[in-house]
Amino acid sequence: MADYGALVQACPVALKNIKPYLQRAQEFQPKHPLVSYYLATYAAQLGVETAPTEQGFLIHVMDALEAKKKSLNVQGVDGKEVLAGMYGMLFKTAEDRVAQSQADLTTIKLYFTASTVMEALLQFGETMDPEVYQMYRYARYTAGQIKKAIDQGIPYVHEGQAQNQQDDTPPALPTPIMTPPAPPPPQQPAAVPPVPAGGAKPWMPPPSATMSKPITAGGLDKLIEAQKYTKFALSALQFNDAEGARTNLMKALQVLDH
Repeated sequence: MADYGALVQACPVALKNIKPYLQRAQEFQPKHPLVSYYLATYAAQLGVETAPTEQGFLIHVMDALEAKKKSLNVQGVDGKEVLAGMYGMLFKTAEDRVAQSQADLTTIKLYFTASTVMEALLQFGETMDPEVYQMYRYARYTAGQIKKAIDQGIPYVHEGQAQNQQDDTPPALPTPIMTPPAPPPPQQPAAVPPVPAGGAKPWMPPPSATMSKPITAGGLDKLIEAQKYTKFALSALQFNDAEGARTNLMKALQVLDH
């Protein structure tokens, strides 16, 4: 299952949070394969962090990444620069469309796709650069405002443009509805901040699933061992080692199956 489209179709419900990144990876693959690759690596990393029990599907993602890695020769490539170049182009295109009074569904998709690419930067660090995060909030907020205007059947007027019609004061960026989330304490569920429809929340892993059966001493040992291999898999992904990640996920599966 080396095709991103097939992965999108087969993505389990427990990993629905990585589906947008796989969808964008599929869309970028024909013309921007490096952007596609780094979106998929983030999807894999996020999947390992949030639903490690779905190793079966995640191994298919690793296989796809390993195949793409061999054909792309990513050795020495700066993934952050690859993603930054793409989100910058998408964001500027969206802004130009708004300035030209073309705030439509295409513009909404440009803003949301730009923000998705920005989220993929989290694979290179625990938090976004403050300037990037402000741009991310602005893109999500503006896309939501345009969608609201379309649903209400009224023309979208950028808040800065509305202010310029009243005075010559340079407009400030609209205040987004999101606030920077605080990282949750280890093993504790975190409250999810409101985001526009369809938004992903890469910094907010969901609470661990509750166990329906009591854990025996032997079962606990297996879980600890499996978690160790899952962490190894995550570490391998951070170094673009898809094969190492796949191997460790397989070891985790073997531990749980025996």
